[in-house]
Amino acid sequence: METSGSVDLPTWVHPGNSVLRRAIRENVVSFPSQVPVLIRPLPDVQWRVVVLYLVRNWTVTRISARYGLPVWRIAQLIHEWAVRAFIAGQIQVIDGDRFSELTGQQPGGVQPEPDLAAAPRRPAPIARPKAAEPRVGVITALDLAIQGCEAERGEFWSLTAAELRSLRLSVEALEKAGSPAAGPLVARAFGGAA
Repeated sequence: METSGSVDLPTWVHPGNSVLRRAIRENVVSFPSQVPVLIRPLPDVQWRVVVLYLVRNWTVTRISARYGLPVWRIAQLIHEWAVRAFIAGQIQVIDGDRFSELTGQQPGGVQPEPDLAAAPRRPAPIARPKAAEPRVGVITALDLAIQGCEAERGEFWSLTAAELRSLRLSVEALEKAGSPAAGPLVARAFGGAA
């Protein structure tokens, strides 16, 4: 809890885009009538995306199609804006009890202890090579990642698999052309060194 003078003010943490949208629609949190620009990249698009998603109930896919941006970028814009809006006080919790009910948060962003016995079990993770095993090629690694995405359900996994297929084709074309840029390009794409 933050303290302002002698009054304790609860602080909340951004609960996620879909939960925030529900909280706004149920008037559990306030939403600014003039949506401020809180992130510098794409400032003219950002506030429109935020309003379309949080207020007008558009899907991320529909917004993506309208602005020609990838779905992940739209979700990222909304998330980054919402995090900053909570911090800046642009979004404030009106009904703390209902917000706690929706998010499972207590004031201060504290999560209650999970009941591990009642928690759903996740499928076993995809087997990954150990450090001692020989390294697999980039194409093989991309094939494994695509397989993993295709085994899952949902729009996110379908779109991720499509992006990985596109990356695989690019890497394959670079390798066939014998381009010296293939190594550094792939290393940058995966956050490693060439």
